[in-house]
Amino acid sequence: MLSKGTKRVKELTRCVAAVIVFVLLAALALPSQEANAAVGPLYLNSPQDIKFYTYNGITEMYIADTGNNRVIRADQDGLANLIVPVNNPTAVAVDQGGNIYVAESGLTAGLHAFNRDGGLLSLVKHNGQAMDNPIDLITQMMVPVVQNYPKLMNIKSLIVRQKINPNNQQVYTDANFYYESYGTISYFPATYGMVNTKASLRLDLSGSSRGSSGQGEPGFALHFDGKLWDSGGHYVDLDSVFNTFPGDGYSTGEIAVDFIGEMFYVVMNKTKIYRTSYNGASYSNRPTLQPWLNLTDDYSISEPHALAIGPDNKLYVTDAPQNRIVVLNLDDTGTFNRVLSLTSELNDPPIAGSFIKRGKKGHAIALNGSDFLNYYSDPNGHAMKGIRVVTLPAHGTLSLAGVPVQAEQAIAEASLNGLIFTPDAAWGGTTFFEWLALDSGGTYSETAGKVELIIGLKGDANGDGAVTPADALLITKYLKGKITLTADQLEALDMDEDGEVTEADATLIMNIYMGNAT
Repeated sequence: MLSKGTKRVKELTRCVAAVIVFVLLAALALPSQEANAAVGPLYLNSPQDIKFYTYNGITEMYIADTGNNRVIRADQDGLANLIVPVNNPTAVAVDQGGNIYVAESGLTAGLHAFNRDGGLLSLVKHNGQAMDNPIDLITQMMVPVVQNYPKLMNIKSLIVRQKINPNNQQVYTDANFYYESYGTISYFPATYGMVNTKASLRLDLSGSSRGSSGQGEPGFALHFDGKLWDSGGHYVDLDSVFNTFPGDGYSTGEIAVDFIGEMFYVVMNKTKIYRTSYNGASYSNRPTLQPWLNLTDDYSISEPHALAIGPDNKLYVTDAPQNRIVVLNLDDTGTFNRVLSLTSELNDPPIAGSFIKRGKKGHAIALNGSDFLNYYSDPNGHAMKGIRVVTLPAHGTLSLAGVPVQAEQAIAEASLNGLIFTPDAAWGGTTFFEWLALDSGGTYSETAGKVELIIGLKGDANGDGAVTPADALLITKYLKGKITLTADQLEALDMDEDGEVTEADATLIMNIYMGNAT
Protein backbone atom coordinates (compact mmCIF):
# COMPACT_ATOMS: atom_id res chain seq x y z
CA MET A 1 0.00 0.00 0.00
CA LEU A 2 1.38 3.37 -1.05
CA SER A 3 1.83 6.09 1.48
CA LYS A 4 0.06 9.43 1.08
CA GLY A 5 3.40 11.09 0.32
CA THR A 6 4.18 8.60 -2.46
CA LYS A 7 0.74 9.11 -4.02
CA ARG A 8 1.22 12.86 -3.91
CA VAL A 9 4.58 12.60 -5.70
CA LYS A 10 3.11 10.39 -8.44
CA GLU A 11 0.18 12.76 -8.97
CA LEU A 12 2.54 15.72 -9.19
CA THR A 13 4.71 13.84 -11.68
CA ARG A 14 1.69 13.11 -13.89
CA CYS A 15 0.65 16.80 -13.77
CA VAL A 16 4.10 17.99 -14.75
CA ALA A 17 4.25 15.45 -17.60
CA ALA A 18 0.84 16.58 -18.83
CA VAL A 19 1.93 20.20 -18.82
CA ILE A 20 5.11 19.34 -20.76
CA VAL A 21 3.10 17.40 -23.35
CA PHE A 22 0.64 20.27 -23.69
CA VAL A 23 3.45 22.79 -24.19
CA LEU A 24 5.13 20.60 -26.78
CA LEU A 25 1.87 20.10 -28.68
CA ALA A 26 1.18 23.82 -28.55
CA ALA A 27 4.65 24.53 -29.89
CA LEU A 28 4.03 22.16 -32.78
CA ALA A 29 0.55 23.49 -33.49
CA LEU A 30 1.48 27.18 -33.33
CA PRO A 31 4.19 28.29 -35.78
CA SER A 32 6.87 30.69 -34.61
CA GLN A 33 6.40 34.45 -34.83
CA GLU A 34 8.86 34.48 -37.71
CA ALA A 35 6.87 31.83 -39.56
CA ASN A 36 3.71 33.85 -38.92
CA ALA A 37 5.23 37.06 -40.27
CA ALA A 38 2.87 38.49 -42.86
CA VAL A 39 4.27 38.93 -46.34
CA GLY A 40 3.13 40.96 -49.32
CA PRO A 41 4.07 41.39 -52.98
CA LEU A 42 7.32 43.07 -53.97
CA TYR A 43 6.99 44.80 -57.34
CA LEU A 44 9.83 45.30 -59.82
CA ASN A 45 10.49 48.40 -61.88
CA SER A 46 12.66 47.95 -64.99
CA PRO A 47 14.78 45.01 -63.70
CA GLN A 48 17.99 44.75 -65.73
CA ASP A 49 19.92 41.91 -64.13
CA ILE A 50 19.27 38.63 -62.32
CA LYS A 51 21.83 36.12 -61.10
CA PHE A 52 21.90 33.08 -58.82
CA TYR A 53 24.73 32.49 -56.37
CA THR A 54 25.34 29.73 -53.86
CA TYR A 55 26.95 30.63 -50.55
CA ASN A 56 27.40 28.16 -47.69
CA GLY A 57 25.28 25.65 -49.59
CA ILE A 58 22.30 28.02 -50.03
CA THR A 59 21.37 29.33 -53.48
CA GLU A 60 19.74 32.76 -53.68
CA MET A 61 18.74 35.16 -56.44
CA TYR A 62 20.06 38.70 -56.81
CA ILE A 63 18.09 41.22 -58.86
CA ALA A 64 19.12 44.69 -60.02
CA ASP A 65 15.72 46.41 -59.62
CA THR A 66 16.91 49.37 -61.63
CA GLY A 67 13.82 51.57 -61.67
CA ASN A 68 13.38 51.22 -57.91
CA ASN A 69 17.04 52.09 -57.22
CA ARG A 70 17.72 48.93 -55.24
CA VAL A 71 19.18 45.44 -55.34
CA ILE A 72 17.04 42.60 -54.00
CA ARG A 73 18.29 39.31 -52.59
CA ALA A 74 15.63 36.63 -52.28
CA ASP A 75 15.46 32.93 -51.45
CA GLN A 76 14.36 30.25 -53.91
CA ASP A 77 10.72 30.90 -53.00
CA GLY A 78 11.03 34.57 -53.91
CA LEU A 79 10.94 35.92 -50.35
CA ALA A 80 13.27 38.91 -50.11
CA ASN A 81 15.80 38.74 -47.27
CA LEU A 82 17.94 41.78 -48.16
CA ILE A 83 17.29 45.04 -50.00
CA VAL A 84 20.20 47.40 -50.66
CA PRO A 85 19.61 50.95 -51.98
CA VAL A 86 21.82 51.87 -54.96
CA ASN A 87 21.21 54.60 -57.49
CA ASN A 88 20.43 53.23 -61.00
CA PRO A 89 21.85 49.70 -60.49
CA THR A 90 22.13 47.79 -63.77
CA ALA A 91 24.30 44.75 -62.89
CA VAL A 92 25.07 42.70 -59.79
CA ALA A 93 27.64 40.06 -58.84
CA VAL A 94 28.70 38.11 -55.75
CA ASP A 95 32.19 36.87 -54.88
CA GLN A 96 33.23 33.65 -53.14
CA GLY A 97 32.95 35.28 -49.73
CA GLY A 98 29.32 36.30 -50.26
CA ASN A 99 30.19 39.97 -50.76
CA ILE A 100 27.87 41.84 -53.12
CA TYR A 101 29.02 44.09 -55.97
CA VAL A 102 26.62 46.44 -57.72
CA ALA A 103 27.31 48.46 -60.86
CA GLU A 104 25.72 51.92 -60.91
CA SER A 105 25.22 53.30 -64.42
CA GLY A 106 24.94 56.88 -65.63
CA LEU A 107 26.90 60.08 -65.04
CA THR A 108 28.09 58.81 -61.66
CA ALA A 109 28.92 55.26 -62.79
CA GLY A 110 30.61 53.29 -60.04
CA LEU A 111 31.10 49.87 -58.52
CA HIS A 112 29.57 49.55 -55.04
CA ALA A 113 30.84 46.84 -52.70
CA PHE A 114 28.75 45.51 -49.79
CA ASN A 115 29.19 42.71 -47.30
CA ARG A 116 26.61 39.96 -47.06
CA ASP A 117 24.53 42.00 -44.60
CA GLY A 118 24.38 45.00 -46.95
CA GLY A 119 26.98 47.11 -45.17
CA LEU A 120 29.71 48.90 -47.09
CA LEU A 121 32.94 46.97 -47.57
CA SER A 122 36.22 48.60 -46.61
CA LEU A 123 38.22 48.64 -49.84
CA VAL A 124 42.01 48.75 -49.84
CA LYS A 125 44.40 49.54 -52.68
CA HIS A 126 47.31 47.30 -53.59
CA ASN A 127 49.63 49.64 -51.64
CA GLY A 128 47.56 49.31 -48.46
CA GLN A 129 45.83 52.69 -48.71
CA ALA A 130 42.10 52.96 -48.13
CA MET A 131 40.01 53.70 -51.20
CA ASP A 132 36.59 55.09 -51.98
CA ASN A 133 33.50 52.90 -52.07
CA PRO A 134 31.98 53.07 -54.65
CA ILE A 135 34.88 52.89 -57.08
CA ASP A 136 34.68 55.66 -59.68
CA LEU A 137 34.52 53.60 -62.88
CA ILE A 138 34.48 56.59 -65.23
CA THR A 139 37.87 57.67 -63.89
CA GLN A 140 39.35 54.19 -63.53
CA MET A 141 38.39 53.13 -67.06
CA MET A 142 39.38 56.52 -68.51
CA VAL A 143 36.12 57.01 -70.39
CA PRO A 144 36.96 59.47 -73.18
CA VAL A 145 35.33 62.85 -73.64
CA VAL A 146 33.23 63.12 -76.81
CA GLN A 147 32.31 66.69 -77.67
CA ASN A 148 28.63 67.53 -77.20
CA TYR A 149 27.93 64.14 -75.56
CA PRO A 150 27.69 63.36 -71.82
CA LYS A 151 30.48 61.37 -70.20
CA LEU A 152 28.69 58.34 -68.82
CA MET A 153 28.75 54.55 -68.59
CA ASN A 154 25.94 52.04 -68.91
CA ILE A 155 27.18 48.80 -67.34
CA LYS A 156 25.51 45.81 -68.98
CA SER A 157 27.03 42.75 -67.33
CA LEU A 158 29.24 42.12 -64.31
CA ILE A 159 31.19 39.16 -62.94
CA VAL A 160 33.49 39.33 -59.90
CA ARG A 161 35.91 36.49 -59.21
CA GLN A 162 39.15 35.78 -57.40
CA LYS A 163 42.31 35.24 -59.44
CA ILE A 164 45.97 34.54 -58.75
CA ASN A 165 48.73 36.92 -59.80
CA PRO A 166 51.20 34.70 -61.73
CA ASN A 167 54.11 36.97 -60.76
CA ASN A 168 53.78 36.71 -56.99
CA GLN A 169 51.02 34.06 -56.53
CA GLN A 170 48.93 36.53 -54.55
CA VAL A 171 45.14 36.29 -54.74
CA TYR A 172 43.24 39.37 -55.93
CA THR A 173 39.64 40.19 -56.81
CA ASP A 174 38.88 40.97 -60.43
CA ALA A 175 35.75 42.54 -61.95
CA ASN A 176 34.84 41.75 -65.56
CA PHE A 177 32.15 43.85 -67.17
CA TYR A 178 30.77 45.21 -70.40
CA TYR A 179 29.78 48.85 -70.57
CA GLU A 180 28.33 51.25 -73.10
CA SER A 181 29.54 54.84 -73.51
CA TYR A 182 29.66 57.53 -76.16
CA GLY A 183 32.45 57.11 -78.67
CA THR A 184 33.38 57.19 -82.34
CA ILE A 185 31.41 54.78 -84.51
CA SER A 186 33.10 55.71 -87.79
CA TYR A 187 35.85 58.15 -88.78
CA PHE A 188 35.09 59.00 -92.42
CA PRO A 189 32.85 60.85 -91.95
CA ALA A 190 33.12 61.10 -88.17
CA THR A 191 29.97 59.80 -86.47
CA TYR A 192 29.39 59.25 -82.78
CA GLY A 193 27.11 57.11 -80.69
CA MET A 194 26.99 54.48 -77.97
CA VAL A 195 29.65 51.78 -78.32
CA ASN A 196 30.28 48.68 -76.20
CA THR A 197 33.54 48.11 -74.37
CA LYS A 198 34.82 44.97 -72.66
CA ALA A 199 36.73 45.74 -69.47
CA SER A 200 38.37 44.23 -66.43
CA LEU A 201 39.47 45.96 -63.24
CA ARG A 202 41.44 44.65 -60.31
CA LEU A 203 39.57 45.83 -57.26
CA ASP A 204 42.78 46.76 -55.51
CA LEU A 205 43.31 49.18 -58.44
CA SER A 206 46.58 47.49 -59.40
CA GLY A 207 45.55 47.13 -63.03
CA SER A 208 42.81 47.35 -65.64
CA SER A 209 42.19 46.58 -69.28
CA ARG A 210 39.60 47.35 -71.91
CA GLY A 211 38.88 46.60 -75.54
CA SER A 212 36.20 47.35 -78.10
CA SER A 213 33.23 45.04 -78.62
CA GLY A 214 30.25 44.65 -80.90
CA GLN A 215 26.78 46.06 -80.55
CA GLY A 216 23.84 44.50 -78.70
CA GLU A 217 23.67 43.27 -75.10
CA PRO A 218 26.94 41.35 -74.53
CA GLY A 219 27.39 39.52 -71.27
CA PHE A 220 29.34 37.24 -68.96
CA ALA A 221 28.55 34.07 -67.06
CA LEU A 222 30.71 32.13 -64.63
CA HIS A 223 31.52 28.44 -65.01
CA PHE A 224 31.39 26.41 -61.80
CA ASP A 225 35.16 25.88 -61.98
CA GLY A 226 35.86 29.62 -62.19
CA LYS A 227 36.21 29.87 -65.97
CA LEU A 228 34.54 32.84 -67.62
CA TRP A 229 31.90 32.56 -70.34
CA ASP A 230 32.00 35.58 -72.62
CA SER A 231 29.34 36.51 -75.18
CA GLY A 232 30.97 39.49 -76.81
CA GLY A 233 28.67 40.78 -79.52
CA HIS A 234 29.80 38.44 -82.31
CA TYR A 235 31.24 35.37 -80.56
CA VAL A 236 30.91 33.09 -77.54
CA ASP A 237 34.04 32.06 -75.64
CA LEU A 238 34.74 29.79 -72.68
CA ASP A 239 38.14 30.39 -71.04
CA SER A 240 40.78 28.02 -72.43
CA VAL A 241 38.15 25.59 -73.78
CA PHE A 242 36.62 26.88 -77.02
CA ASN A 243 35.20 29.83 -78.91
CA THR A 244 32.47 29.85 -81.50
CA PHE A 245 31.24 32.39 -84.04
CA PRO A 246 27.61 32.21 -85.24
CA GLY A 247 28.47 34.00 -88.50
CA ASP A 248 27.80 37.24 -90.35
CA GLY A 249 24.52 38.96 -89.59
CA TYR A 250 24.35 37.57 -86.05
CA SER A 251 24.83 39.58 -82.88
CA THR A 252 25.33 37.63 -79.66
CA GLY A 253 24.09 38.99 -76.35
CA GLU A 254 23.47 37.83 -72.80
CA ILE A 255 24.44 34.26 -71.92
CA ALA A 256 23.25 31.66 -69.39
CA VAL A 257 24.65 28.20 -68.69
CA ASP A 258 22.79 25.04 -67.66
CA PHE A 259 25.43 22.99 -65.86
CA ILE A 260 23.05 20.06 -65.32
CA GLY A 261 22.12 19.66 -68.98
CA GLU A 262 25.52 20.98 -70.15
CA MET A 263 23.83 23.51 -72.43
CA PHE A 264 24.37 27.23 -72.88
CA TYR A 265 21.79 29.78 -73.99
CA VAL A 266 22.64 32.99 -75.87
CA VAL A 267 20.50 35.96 -76.90
CA MET A 268 20.86 36.38 -80.67
CA ASN A 269 20.02 39.59 -82.53
CA LYS A 270 18.51 40.96 -79.29
CA THR A 271 15.18 39.07 -79.46
CA LYS A 272 15.97 35.41 -80.16
CA ILE A 273 17.60 32.79 -77.97
CA TYR A 274 19.90 30.13 -79.41
CA ARG A 275 21.31 27.17 -77.51
CA THR A 276 23.62 24.21 -77.86
CA SER A 277 25.41 21.58 -75.81
CA TYR A 278 28.98 22.16 -74.70
CA ASN A 279 29.54 18.52 -73.72
CA GLY A 280 32.90 17.49 -75.18
CA ALA A 281 33.47 20.91 -76.73
CA SER A 282 37.00 22.12 -77.49
CA TYR A 283 38.81 24.33 -79.97
CA SER A 284 38.90 21.39 -82.37
CA ASN A 285 35.28 20.43 -81.66
CA ARG A 286 33.37 23.70 -81.45
CA PRO A 287 29.63 23.67 -80.75
CA THR A 288 27.16 25.19 -83.21
CA LEU A 289 24.40 27.41 -81.85
CA GLN A 290 20.88 26.42 -82.89
CA PRO A 291 17.62 28.47 -82.84
CA TRP A 292 15.49 27.81 -79.76
CA LEU A 293 13.03 30.63 -79.07
CA ASN A 294 11.78 33.95 -80.44
CA LEU A 295 11.08 36.07 -77.37
CA THR A 296 9.27 38.80 -79.28
CA ASP A 297 6.79 36.44 -80.92
CA ASP A 298 6.17 34.14 -77.97
CA TYR A 299 6.41 36.36 -74.90
CA SER A 300 6.47 39.98 -76.12
CA ILE A 301 9.94 40.56 -74.67
CA SER A 302 11.36 43.26 -76.92
CA GLU A 303 14.94 43.16 -75.60
CA PRO A 304 16.08 40.98 -72.67
CA HIS A 305 18.75 42.50 -70.45
CA ALA A 306 19.82 39.32 -68.64
CA LEU A 307 19.48 35.52 -68.66
CA ALA A 308 20.07 33.17 -65.73
CA ILE A 309 19.51 29.50 -64.94
CA GLY A 310 17.83 29.08 -61.57
CA PRO A 311 18.23 26.27 -59.04
CA ASP A 312 14.91 24.88 -60.32
CA ASN A 313 16.61 24.40 -63.71
CA LYS A 314 14.47 27.07 -65.38
CA LEU A 315 15.58 30.00 -67.53
CA TYR A 316 14.94 33.45 -66.04
CA VAL A 317 14.70 36.34 -68.55
CA THR A 318 14.55 39.99 -67.50
CA ASP A 319 11.89 42.05 -69.29
CA ALA A 320 12.63 45.61 -68.16
CA PRO A 321 10.00 47.45 -70.26
CA GLN A 322 7.22 45.36 -68.70
CA ASN A 323 8.66 45.38 -65.16
CA ARG A 324 8.88 41.60 -64.91
CA ILE A 325 11.08 38.53 -65.06
CA VAL A 326 9.73 35.69 -67.18
CA VAL A 327 10.56 32.09 -66.25
CA LEU A 328 10.77 29.48 -69.03
CA ASN A 329 11.03 25.70 -69.07
CA LEU A 330 14.18 24.26 -70.61
CA ASP A 331 12.25 22.00 -72.97
CA ASP A 332 12.53 21.89 -76.75
CA THR A 333 10.29 24.91 -77.33
CA GLY A 334 10.94 27.03 -74.24
CA THR A 335 7.41 26.85 -72.87
CA PHE A 336 6.16 29.41 -70.37
CA ASN A 337 6.52 28.49 -66.71
CA ARG A 338 5.55 31.66 -64.84
CA VAL A 339 6.27 35.31 -64.19
CA LEU A 340 8.59 35.53 -61.18
CA SER A 341 6.67 36.46 -58.07
CA LEU A 342 8.57 38.22 -55.27
CA THR A 343 7.40 38.89 -51.74
CA SER A 344 8.72 40.64 -48.67
CA GLU A 345 7.62 40.89 -45.08
CA LEU A 346 4.81 43.40 -44.75
CA ASN A 347 6.39 46.49 -43.39
CA ASP A 348 4.88 49.70 -42.09
CA PRO A 349 6.64 52.57 -43.87
CA PRO A 350 9.18 54.63 -41.95
CA ILE A 351 8.77 58.35 -41.31
CA ALA A 352 11.05 61.02 -42.79
CA GLY A 353 10.90 64.19 -40.72
CA SER A 354 11.68 67.78 -41.64
CA PHE A 355 14.56 69.82 -40.29
CA ILE A 356 16.56 73.02 -40.86
CA LYS A 357 20.23 73.51 -41.69
CA ARG A 358 21.75 76.99 -41.52
CA GLY A 359 24.81 78.45 -43.15
CA LYS A 360 26.51 81.71 -43.93
CA LYS A 361 26.47 83.59 -47.19
CA GLY A 362 29.22 82.33 -49.48
CA HIS A 363 29.73 79.13 -47.46
CA ALA A 364 28.55 75.57 -48.16
CA ILE A 365 26.33 73.64 -45.78
CA ALA A 366 27.59 70.14 -44.94
CA LEU A 367 24.99 67.51 -44.09
CA ASN A 368 25.67 64.17 -42.43
CA GLY A 369 23.97 60.93 -41.55
CA SER A 370 22.97 62.06 -38.08
CA ASP A 371 20.97 64.97 -39.56
CA PHE A 372 18.65 62.45 -41.20
CA LEU A 373 18.80 59.80 -38.47
CA ASN A 374 17.65 62.35 -35.89
CA TYR A 375 14.46 62.88 -37.91
CA TYR A 376 13.92 59.25 -38.88
CA SER A 377 11.56 56.87 -37.11
CA ASP A 378 10.18 53.45 -37.91
CA PRO A 379 7.12 51.80 -36.31
CA ASN A 380 8.72 48.36 -36.73
CA GLY A 381 12.04 49.38 -35.24
CA HIS A 382 13.90 48.90 -38.51
CA ALA A 383 17.16 50.74 -39.03
CA MET A 384 17.52 53.41 -41.71
CA LYS A 385 19.36 52.03 -44.74
CA GLY A 386 19.38 55.18 -46.85
CA ILE A 387 17.40 57.99 -48.39
CA ARG A 388 16.09 59.03 -51.78
CA VAL A 389 16.38 62.68 -52.78
CA VAL A 390 12.98 63.51 -54.27
CA THR A 391 13.44 67.16 -55.24
CA LEU A 392 16.52 69.34 -55.56
CA PRO A 393 17.10 72.74 -53.93
CA ALA A 394 17.02 75.98 -55.91
CA HIS A 395 19.73 78.68 -55.70
CA GLY A 396 22.58 76.20 -55.43
CA THR A 397 23.87 72.66 -55.94
CA LEU A 398 23.37 69.59 -53.80
CA SER A 399 26.33 67.26 -54.32
CA LEU A 400 27.56 63.92 -53.00
CA ALA A 401 31.32 63.46 -52.78
CA GLY A 402 31.73 66.33 -55.25
CA VAL A 403 29.24 64.98 -57.83
CA PRO A 404 25.89 66.78 -58.33
CA VAL A 405 22.96 64.80 -56.96
CA GLN A 406 20.18 63.91 -59.40
CA ALA A 407 16.46 63.98 -58.58
CA GLU A 408 15.27 60.54 -57.37
CA GLN A 409 18.84 59.52 -56.53
CA ALA A 410 19.20 56.88 -53.81
CA ILE A 411 21.95 57.40 -51.23
CA ALA A 412 23.05 54.76 -48.75
CA GLU A 413 23.11 55.81 -45.08
CA ALA A 414 26.87 55.33 -44.88
CA SER A 415 27.40 57.83 -47.73
CA LEU A 416 25.34 60.70 -46.30
CA ASN A 417 28.36 62.34 -44.67
CA GLY A 418 29.48 63.41 -48.15
CA LEU A 419 26.30 65.41 -48.87
CA ILE A 420 26.89 69.16 -49.33
CA PHE A 421 24.75 72.11 -50.41
CA THR A 422 26.72 74.86 -52.14
CA PRO A 423 24.66 78.08 -52.55
CA ASP A 424 24.94 80.28 -55.59
CA ALA A 425 27.44 83.10 -55.22
CA ALA A 426 26.08 86.20 -53.45
CA TRP A 427 22.76 84.46 -52.73
CA GLY A 428 21.11 84.42 -49.33
CA GLY A 429 17.72 83.20 -48.24
CA THR A 430 15.84 79.92 -47.83
CA THR A 431 15.55 76.95 -50.16
CA PHE A 432 14.85 73.26 -49.58
CA PHE A 433 14.94 69.71 -50.89
CA GLU A 434 12.72 66.74 -50.05
CA TRP A 435 13.75 63.24 -49.01
CA LEU A 436 12.25 59.81 -48.46
CA ALA A 437 13.64 57.41 -45.86
CA LEU A 438 14.39 53.75 -46.67
CA ASP A 439 14.27 51.21 -43.84
CA SER A 440 16.12 47.90 -43.59
CA GLY A 441 12.94 46.11 -44.65
CA GLY A 442 13.14 47.75 -48.06
CA THR A 443 10.24 50.19 -47.61
CA TYR A 444 10.36 53.93 -48.33
CA SER A 445 8.42 56.49 -46.33
CA GLU A 446 5.10 57.50 -47.87
CA THR A 447 5.52 61.22 -47.21
CA ALA A 448 8.66 63.19 -47.98
CA GLY A 449 10.46 65.14 -45.31
CA LYS A 450 11.75 68.63 -46.07
CA VAL A 451 15.26 69.89 -45.44
CA GLU A 452 15.21 73.70 -45.24
CA LEU A 453 18.52 75.28 -46.15
CA ILE A 454 18.87 78.80 -44.80
CA ILE A 455 21.77 80.90 -46.01
CA GLY A 456 21.93 83.88 -43.71
CA LEU A 457 22.10 87.24 -45.48
CA LYS A 458 24.07 89.62 -43.30
CA GLY A 459 21.65 92.21 -41.93
CA ASP A 460 18.50 90.17 -42.63
CA ALA A 461 17.28 89.33 -39.14
CA ASN A 462 13.57 89.00 -39.88
CA GLY A 463 14.12 86.37 -42.60
CA ASP A 464 12.39 88.20 -45.46
CA GLY A 465 15.41 87.77 -47.75
CA ALA A 466 16.30 91.47 -47.88
CA VAL A 467 18.15 94.06 -45.79
CA THR A 468 15.65 96.80 -44.92
CA PRO A 469 14.93 99.47 -42.26
CA ALA A 470 12.83 96.82 -40.49
CA ASP A 471 16.05 95.01 -39.62
CA ALA A 472 17.62 98.24 -38.32
CA LEU A 473 14.49 98.81 -36.20
CA LEU A 474 15.06 95.45 -34.52
CA ILE A 475 18.45 96.71 -33.33
CA THR A 476 16.90 99.85 -31.87
CA LYS A 477 14.21 97.86 -30.02
CA TYR A 478 16.82 95.37 -28.79
CA LEU A 479 19.10 98.10 -27.45
CA LYS A 480 16.14 99.68 -25.61
CA GLY A 481 15.33 96.32 -24.01
CA LYS A 482 11.93 96.02 -25.68
CA ILE A 483 12.66 92.72 -27.46
CA THR A 484 15.04 89.79 -27.26
CA LEU A 485 16.84 88.36 -30.26
CA THR A 486 17.84 84.80 -31.06
CA ALA A 487 21.47 83.81 -31.49
CA ASP A 488 20.94 83.59 -35.25
CA GLN A 489 19.42 87.09 -35.34
CA LEU A 490 22.25 88.53 -33.28
CA GLU A 491 24.79 87.00 -35.65
CA ALA A 492 22.92 88.40 -38.68
CA LEU A 493 22.73 91.91 -37.15
CA ASP A 494 26.38 92.11 -36.09
CA MET A 495 27.33 93.86 -39.32
CA ASP A 496 30.86 94.84 -38.34
CA GLU A 497 31.45 91.46 -36.70
CA ASP A 498 32.86 92.94 -33.51
CA GLY A 499 30.83 90.54 -31.36
CA GLU A 500 28.25 93.16 -30.34
CA VAL A 501 25.04 94.58 -31.81
CA THR A 502 25.17 98.38 -31.62
CA GLU A 503 23.78 101.48 -33.32
CA ALA A 504 26.78 101.29 -35.65
CA ASP A 505 25.33 98.05 -37.04
CA ALA A 506 21.97 99.79 -37.58
CA THR A 507 23.76 102.55 -39.50
CA LEU A 508 25.46 99.97 -41.73
CA ILE A 509 22.11 98.35 -42.47
CA MET A 510 20.59 101.72 -43.49
CA ASN A 511 23.59 102.48 -45.71
CA ILE A 512 23.09 99.12 -47.49
CA TYR A 513 19.39 99.86 -47.90
CA MET A 514 20.12 103.35 -49.28
CA GLY A 515 22.73 101.95 -51.68
CA ASN A 516 25.64 103.66 -49.98
CA ALA A 517 27.28 100.38 -48.98
CA THR A 518 27.30 96.72 -49.94
